[in-house]
Amino acid sequence: MASKWNYSYSCYHLGDGKSFDFCVDGIEKGSIIAVSTLGSRKLKDLYLKGFCEMCRIIQPSHILCYYEPFEEMRQLADITVIPYEGIEVRRNKLTDKGVC
Repeated sequence: MASKWNYSYSCYHLGDGKSFDFCVDGIEKGSIIAVSTLGSRKLKDLYLKGFCEMCRIIQPSHILCYYEPFEEMRQLADITVIPYEGIEVRRNKLTDKGVC
């Protein structure tokens, strides 16, 4: 995919603390990383532990965050927020286009 497009963004996903050792394998140091905080509010502490570990290992040049980042994340990295559009907003856009 990277050869077809000008840019390729890496996205990682954590399971629990046991996955920290391998969840970022293969992601180049200094990469642009995509993350999502959607659904992570109840597991904030675990999420932030993984995020901190990812930042320590990869040292991302920039992070794209789908949904609102935790304030602690902004202290560790340069983050661009990608707004979350709930299902109703997306459904209304499709309806307006005559799709639904």
